Amino acid sequence: GQGEDPPNARAVAEVQKQADTAVACLDAIKHTSWGKPKGREGTMQIWHAAKGKVHHFKVHATFDGTPVAFLSLLREWDLIPTWNKFVPKAPVVSETLVTVRGGAELYLPPPFANRGVMFDASGVDLLDSHACLVCTWATTEGAMTAMPPELKKLEPAFFEQSAFVIEPRASSKRPPGSRVADRCECQFMVAINPGSLWVPGWLIDTILTVIAPFIYKEVVTLLKSISGSYAKRIEQRAALYGPLVGRVNDLVNRDAGAPEEAASSASSTPRAAGAKKSHGKPRLRLPWGRGRKAKGGATPAQQGAEVHEASLV
Repeated sequence: GQGEDPPNARAVAEVQKQADTAVACLDAIKHTSWGKPKGREGTMQIWHAAKGKVHHFKVHATFDGTPVAFLSLLREWDLIPTWNKFVPKAPVVSETLVTVRGGAELYLPPPFANRGVMFDASGVDLLDSHACLVCTWATTEGAMTAMPPELKKLEPAFFEQSAFVIEPRASSKRPPGSRVADRCECQFMVAINPGSLWVPGWLIDTILTVIAPFIYKEVVTLLKSISGSYAKRIEQRAALYGPLVGRVNDLVNRDAGAPEEAASSASSTPRAAGAKKSHGKPRLRLPWGRGRKAKGGATPAQQGAEVHEASLV
């Protein structure tokens, strides 16, 4: 109609919105004080904090496996139940190469009943500006409206703004130009409102000491050899995964001074690669801790936010 933005303008605006959200989440993950970890397993450390009804979890871990292989574990959402017994159903309602509208049945131990949750997710390539890939998701009105029948029968839970950050690493000490991105430093931040569920302390302990370690071990095993359905999906979505193989390898070879192995502590905050200028976007504020700001008022993660167009078309 008259006065409406043309379709391409709306698409560009949506891409920019996704990029802004990714940068805000990256800032919240890296530059907010989370205190001491509440649990550990292998290279994984996990934190928890609650504010009202919302429970916030952060996970930091290093994995032996390519960033593209790890990304496929997130992107191919409907395959989650094939290895994660705590998510028995993971329907996908609609998708593009870099967005997913989907849901999940979340297992809860007795005497509680499983919960159903819906979300809209998107992936943003920040390799040039921040040396990472970011996946963000949250429960939206549109996602709730599209909830499939198998989840409607469950009591609902709701994701607030959440994100996953994948930072490519090279395990080899070979000189720049011959390195391969064969490791990932990953940070995960999820905020979930359990709805009507009262959450006792023992349930949080179960998440920290049973569910999270199980998922970590399964991911370690999967990344040793990506095969079967995941290998087939990577082949089928060559337009997404193919270009990223070269880009993550370019990244670990581009910076001679970049860390060759993932940091051992989740409190580390690697410098944002290619920082140029502040975009003045508001930070994603969490209910505890305070983000650290760089000179000029912008947080480090906000400086030089750029989006690689090939990852968003």
